[in-house]
Amino acid sequence: MSTTTGNKPATPRVPPAFLGIDINHCKTPGCANFGVPIPPTAVRGPGAQNPYTVVASGRGMPAARCNLCGETFTLKSNVGVAEEGFRILSETFPVESCPDPLCGNHRTPTHFKGAYQSIGKTDIG
Repeated sequence: MSTTTGNKPATPRVPPAFLGIDINHCKTPGCANFGVPIPPTAVRGPGAQNPYTVVASGRGMPAARCNLCGETFTLKSNVGVAEEGFRILSETFPVESCPDPLCGNHRTPTHFKGAYQSIGKTDIG
C-alpha cells in the first residue's frame, strides 16, 4: 500500500475506500472494469496484468486509466465524497441524532424513547 521514504511515509497512490465508498473506478458502463475499484497495489514489470494504470492529468492532478477501454478519470478523495454525502443528507434529515455514522443510532432522533440513555439532570432536577 504505502511505502516509506526515509522517515516520512509516502502518500498512497490511490485514495483508500472510506466507509465502503470507493468512487475511483472505470466510468464506462460497457467496460468489464465498470464499478471495479482500483486495487491499492499493482504488479509491476513485464507481463503485469493490472486493471488500471495510475497516470497524471497535470501537476498535482492524479488520474487513472482503465487498461481495458482506455478511459481516463481523475482520482477523487473517498473521504471527501462521504463527507459531502453526509452533509447533503443532514439537510434532508435535520433532526438531532448520534453524529457517528457507524453507530446504530445514527440518524435516529434523540426524542425516540429507549434509543438513548439520559445523562444529567431531569426537568424536575
